[in-house]
Amino acid sequence: EDQHNHERVKNIATLASSYRRFTSEMCDDIKLLAACGMRPGTIVKVLQHKNSEKYIHNKNVYNLVSSICCHQTHSKSNAGSMYLDLMIQWQENLTFHIDIITTAPTL
Repeated sequence: EDQHNHERVKNIATLASSYRRFTSEMCDDIKLLAACGMRPGTIVKVLQHKNSEKYIHNKNVYNLVSSICCHQTHSKSNAGSMYLDLMIQWQENLTFHIDIITTAPTL
């Protein structure tokens, strides 16, 4: 009744896709480490150290880091969008200018 034509895998967590999902904490760690410029291979080592009970697939980390980096290059920061708005205003009105005042931070 319980016969298979192959040996059963002792550690199913290394193969089954349902075990490959990152927890929200792991996703946050990956996003933070990727934002700090850490390479995916190093991120895998950090995750394996922090989550020794879970098998981390390199491919999944590489894919998530790639999607994070791709999203960051397509989105603009507040400063970037402000710069684009100012450039559009300048193109529409060549006499448009901005006075920039800088202050030193107080310690």
